Amino acid sequence: MHKIHEKSSFEYCRADCLDTLQVQGRVILQIEQCKRIDEGLKQMVIVETVCQAEYEKTTTETHIHEAYERAEEAQARSEAFEEMLEQQRDWTREKEVEVIRIGEENQKLYEALVECRRIFGTLPTEIEQLLEGDLNNVYAGTV
Repeated sequence: MHKIHEKSSFEYCRADCLDTLQVQGRVILQIEQCKRIDEGLKQMVIVETVCQAEYEKTTTETHIHEAYERAEEAQARSEAFEEMLEQQRDWTREKEVEVIRIGEENQKLYEALVECRRIFGTLPTEIEQLLEGDLNNVYAGTV
C-alpha cells in the first residue's frame, strides 16, 4: 500500500469499525486487509485516512490546478491554430498574387495570338481552338 495523499495517515482498524472513521470526519482513501488479528479475534485492516477538511481542500486545489493546466493547454492550442491560420492566409495571398500574374500573362499571350492571326491570317488548328476557348479538344488531341 502506498500513500496517496500528502496529509493522510495509516491506521490499524477492525474491519467492522470503519463507519466510526467517517463519523469522526475522516475520509477513507484506501483499505487493505492484513494478517493482524485483535484480542477479540476480529480481522484487522490497514486504512489510509485524511481529515475531511484537508481532503476537500486538496480536492479543490487539485481541481483548480487541473483547470489551470487545461486552460494553459487550450491557450497553447489556440496560439498554434492562430499561427497555422496566419500561415494559411499568407499562402492564400501568395496564390492570389500568382493567379493575378498568370491571368495578366495569359491576357498578353492571347493578345499576341490575336495579333498573329491579324498578321498571318489563319493559325494552326490547335491555336485557333485555344483562341476560341475550346481547351478540351486541344488537350484531347495531344494525349
